[in-house]
Amino acid sequence: MSMLIDAYFPTLDEGIVVGMGPSISAACTILRTADAGKTYAKVFESQTGGSLCWKISFPSPKIGYVAVQDSADGPATFAKTIDGGLTWTEKKLPVKVSAAGGFPAIGIGFVTDKVGWVSPEEASLPTYRTAAPASCEACSR
Repeated sequence: MSMLIDAYFPTLDEGIVVGMGPSISAACTILRTADAGKTYAKVFESQTGGSLCWKISFPSPKIGYVAVQDSADGPATFAKTIDGGLTWTEKKLPVKVSAAGGFPAIGIGFVTDKVGWVSPEEASLPTYRTAAPASCEACSR
């Protein structure tokens, strides 16, 4: 990893860390440990180069989200797990992108498995909220 941003450890042994992978790929990367940090395995890498994983939100033990600060190359995305962080899927955000392209998401928070918010770094862009569980198509998959 070339940069670490956030960590989430639901137990003393199991956890994930997020940030940016090695400078070769320079993409949002999620690593997982099952041995209290002695070893880590890569469980996710964004398809967008120059992206960076920011904040983690686990509204329940199995469902979790990670904000992805996408580069100008976009598209606007976030990462989601449905198995407690063992595997992750990159999902597109149905959002307005910045003038340079992409959506520089740095904050994400969910109060239930399907209701939450994602906020960008750029003040001219809005914070998005799922209006209701059925309205966030990407969140319900």
